[in-house]
Parts: sequence; C-alpha cells; structure tokens
Amino acid sequence: MFKQQRMMLYLLPLVFAFSGIAFPLGVMFYWLTSNIWTMAQQFLVIRNMPTPGSEAAKAREERLARKGKLIAKDGDIIVVEEPKKQLPQRQQPVGKARAKKQTGPKK
Repeated sequence: MFKQQRMMLYLLPLVFAFSGIAFPLGVMFYWLTSNIWTMAQQFLVIRNMPTPGSEAAKAREERLARKGKLIAKDGDIIVVEEPKKQLPQRQQPVGKARAKKQTGPKK
C-alpha cells in the first residue's frame, strides 16, 4: 500500500501535466503549486518527525548522532536539544536631567 501511494505521489502530477492541456491554465498553476507545496511539507514532516522504527527515524538518529545531539544509554535513545541562546538584554536609555518649566503665576 505504501509503495503504491508513493508511486502515485510522483506519477499523478506527471499524468495531469500531460492531460491538463484541456484544463484552464489557472487550474494547472493551482495544481502545480499545490502539489509542490504539499510535497515540500511532506518532506519536512517525515524528516523532522518520523514514525518511530521507520527508515526515516533511523536516518534522523544517524544525523543527530553525527552532530553529537544523540546520546544512547542502555538501548534508550535520548535526543539532546541545545538551549536557545538568549539575546543580551538591551540597555535602556538614561534620561537626561533637564530643567523643568516654571509653572508659576505670570507677571
């Protein structure tokens, strides 16, 4: 089932490209951009959040191990996330000492 869906993912856009001459040009551009967007999303999701035990998960573990972010203890896999760097606190400007206006009675 997986192989069939994978084949359809790449084959159907080609089929629509050749049979799409009869369709309006706007629909073809919509399908093209929609398919490219969906494939890019699918790639990112499978790469960053793979199903445990799949080939994609093994590839992700290898990438993390090469970067030194994967620590294995007793068969358990621990992904070490680096803490996000805090930007230095911006210094607030210091107000200048100014002479205050006199608000007394006018002469």
